[in-house]
Amino acid sequence: MYEFGSDSWRVVDDIMDPGWRLGYCSINVSLKGSMYGFAEDKTKPQSIVSLVRFDFSTEKCVPVPLPYQRNRFQVAGLSVVKDEKLSVLLQPNVHPRLRYG
Repeated sequence: MYEFGSDSWRVVDDIMDPGWRLGYCSINVSLKGSMYGFAEDKTKPQSIVSLVRFDFSTEKCVPVPLPYQRNRFQVAGLSVVKDEKLSVLLQPNVHPRLRYG
């Protein structure tokens, strides 16, 4: 994390509980002092993708419940609407059946 006051970088350790992996996709946004992104919970038999919030004041990530749980998403979109709402676009990872003939 970059500290403007000291003009230096520092490493923030242990921001997530063990078994979680950040970086499911490279989309991150900032809203009201927190950063939001996606992570995988590898502690479950089938890893679950969740939205996570990094709070800069506590320097910790916490999961944000999604309306439903899936283990993979083909497309994930994350944006801020009018500086006050978080918009999440998720598409389940579904492979279309191929048709021949």
